[in-house]
Amino acid sequence: MNYNKLIKDARKKAGLTQGELSELTGVTQSHISNIEKGRANPTFLTIEKLSKALDLIVNDVIFSRDDIERCI
Repeated sequence: MNYNKLIKDARKKAGLTQGELSELTGVTQSHISNIEKGRANPTFLTIEKLSKALDLIVNDVIFSRDDIERCI
């Protein structure tokens, strides 16, 4: 699973819209949409904000399974 799918799945599991997640994090809704679609790469600060709001571990987002498999 890559980080964009992880973030999208966690957001949906939390029952949040992109707009609601935007309000919680201060990250624009359009940027969240682009991250989820794989069109934008989030900064570390954005990953921290999204992870906190979605109750994710930052390392799990940064080092998603696909990323680890590419490094092996």
